[in-house]
Amino acid sequence: MERIKLSFRAQSLDNTSDDKIVKDGKVLDASEEMERQKVVSRIYRVVSNKTEVLSEPNITIYRRESDFVVEAVPDKRDSIDRGAPIVIYGKLPQEWSEDWGSHVRSQIKDFAKNINRTLDDKALDAIEAGLEDAYKKKQRTESLKNLLMHLGIAVTMPLLLGWILQQQVPLLVQQQVTKPSPQQVTKPSPQQVTKPSPQQVTPTIPQPVQPQVTLVSLQQVIQTLIMQIAGLIAINNTLMLILPKLSIASLLNRQDRMEN
Repeated sequence: MERIKLSFRAQSLDNTSDDKIVKDGKVLDASEEMERQKVVSRIYRVVSNKTEVLSEPNITIYRRESDFVVEAVPDKRDSIDRGAPIVIYGKLPQEWSEDWGSHVRSQIKDFAKNINRTLDDKALDAIEAGLEDAYKKKQRTESLKNLLMHLGIAVTMPLLLGWILQQQVPLLVQQQVTKPSPQQVTKPSPQQVTKPSPQQVTPTIPQPVQPQVTLVSLQQVIQTLIMQIAGLIAINNTLMLILPKLSIASLLNRQDRMEN
């Protein structure tokens, strides 16, 4: 299991002492102002995003990408009868496991105990469940981002290549049309040399007019075919990315509901 690094911040109950700040198991005293400020800045960065995963009377969980902040208010209050929250900062795991949730729960409980405060099992259960929910939301967000990125590539690349080929069509067609074909000059054999015969007049039969394929129309046909092929490739790529994401079970359940 990956190492769990948590930072804690707790307001002093007498409202005169410095806040208690712990980073990765180390207590930061007032002389370590730079390190203390880093912890505060990381907490503020997540909270300012205002993306709440869990919001209960005494428990609030915020998430920003893989970072999370938990604000837990113990029963013990400060000198002027205000709630003194414990703030926890950390990063969500790459893969969720019950061990990870249990270790985070244990660290939060130990920190509260070290500063003479208590979080009951109900609050700890809510924190653990909220962090698991935050992990699931992070996974869905990342999956959607990856899907959109791959869709963009799958659709854009065939169309871009089709457009590039379109630009080359006029040049290629022009080269083929203007390319000289070699002609062989043959001398007639003595047997082929005959005396001129009297000119015979044969009746002319009108031939149907054949449509002429111009250079421009040929280019247009080829360009249209190229973009149609590129479009079909783009659609095929899109379906290959989307269809595996669909749940077969959900599709079958939907079909059963329609039949019933």
